[in-house]
Amino acid sequence: FRQAHAIVGGLVRDCEDRGRTFRDLTVNDLKTYSQAFEDDIINHINPCTILSNRKTLGGASFDEVEKQLNKEKRYLLNP
Repeated sequence: FRQAHAIVGGLVRDCEDRGRTFRDLTVNDLKTYSQAFEDDIINHINPCTILSNRKTLGGASFDEVEKQLNKEKRYLLNP
């Protein structure tokens, strides 16, 4: 965890300093921070992929947000 935190902290700091986002980075850019990054890293940091992979009850996944929206719609229609 400490190593991952340091790597991501460096990435975030450098992106902020250079006015870049994670989307601006290439695989080779990421590998300069850590050789742990592999060629599929770009797919893993895609926001849609991240949200699709979340499985926590009540979390921010597409399915969980849809469940909460439907619950609130039912509440508003049947107070």
